[in-house]
Amino acid sequence: MVDWHALPVFYSSPTLLVVDAVEVLPRHSNKTYVMIPDRDIARVYLHHTAGAVPYGLAGPMATAGFCIRPKKWMLVHGRKRNIGGRGWAGMPYHIFIPYLPIFDMGGRAVVFLTQRLDAWSWHTGGKMRDGRSRNKFGAGVVMQGCMSCTGDPLQGPKDLDQLLGVPSPFQELATITVLGGLADEHCSAGRDGLRCHSDAGKPSCPGFAGEIIVDAVRAA
Repeated sequence: MVDWHALPVFYSSPTLLVVDAVEVLPRHSNKTYVMIPDRDIARVYLHHTAGAVPYGLAGPMATAGFCIRPKKWMLVHGRKRNIGGRGWAGMPYHIFIPYLPIFDMGGRAVVFLTQRLDAWSWHTGGKMRDGRSRNKFGAGVVMQGCMSCTGDPLQGPKDLDQLLGVPSPFQELATITVLGGLADEHCSAGRDGLRCHSDAGKPSCPGFAGEIIVDAVRAA
């Protein structure tokens, strides 16, 4: 696996380093996302991966691998469940924020660019109130980990170390910084355009803590 230190830098500030992992992540063999140069990003949606928390670049690699894996259906407790992947074209999220702390030599928090901002990816389904596609006019930011497990094994990871419930302190601060930066520099609606996946009909994503983060950044 490529060391994240070898990846190009997408963005840097005194406190944050966004490294570009787009070209090293798994992609579907015959599906692609539509690229729209300088597209209008009217919304930024916060998600969680709802999965395990492998360290470093292994995190977005695992998430991208799951997203491109074909769906596989089977009966679980009498109900039809997808135990495979999503069958998507590639990583749906534009920014990936690790759960476990990653810092560069200068002490800056490290997060990953995992999809081009021009990519019309498949992170948040449906349409906004004005009828525009959430995916076409939205960017996806994802926190690594399961932030809203209910205790039902069918609703989330089974291993106790995956039942996180809340972001790590590192992840919380990095998420605040990323959301504010994306909204201020790339979102046509500014911070008013910040949303959670739960605002788009997915109640469990990104969990209560994620909703608090979005509300705080939007109000700042």
